[in-house]
Formats: sequence, C-alpha cells, structure tokens
Amino acid sequence: MNSLPEWHQKPLTLTKEEIATPMNVINDFLYSYPLPEFREHIKTLLLMACNDNDCNSAFNIIFCEDLTRLVESCYMLKNENHGNSSITRN
Repeated sequence: MNSLPEWHQKPLTLTKEEIATPMNVINDFLYSYPLPEFREHIKTLLLMACNDNDCNSAFNIIFCEDLTRLVESCYMLKNENHGNSSITRN
C-alpha cells in the first residue's frame, strides 16, 4: 500500500460537503442501518464471501469483525455526544 499515490490515502467517494462535515455521513449511515440490521447485513455478506472458494476467509472474518467494531464505536460516540436521543438523517 505504501507504493500507492498520495490521493489514495484521501476520501475518494465523499463530496466536498461530506468532507467538511463527516459526522453527517456517519449520522446518515446510523439512521439507515440500525445496529441490529447492520449486524445482519454484515453476517450475510460474510457468509456469502466465505462461500466463495477464491476468497480469503480469514481476512474477511477479521475485516467484518473490525468493521462491526467501528460501527458499534460510532453508535457509542453518537450516543455520548447527543445522549440516547434517536438518530436522525441530516
């Protein structure tokens, strides 16, 4: 990864507005995918990936676990910053 150009280390899909207010992206994601629903989606993706004979199952498991931990942390930060109020779309 170190041989990639510098622009690969920056957001590629975020708009200028989203780069300026990344918490809005997080809020929209948390609104769109409540934590139990997110876990079901991740589980489904993981099962699909592990059924592919050409995939690296160990990597996929670790990646999904890490992604789940990241999303759970986002939920905690959101609740910490805004109390237990419901998450709304921006």
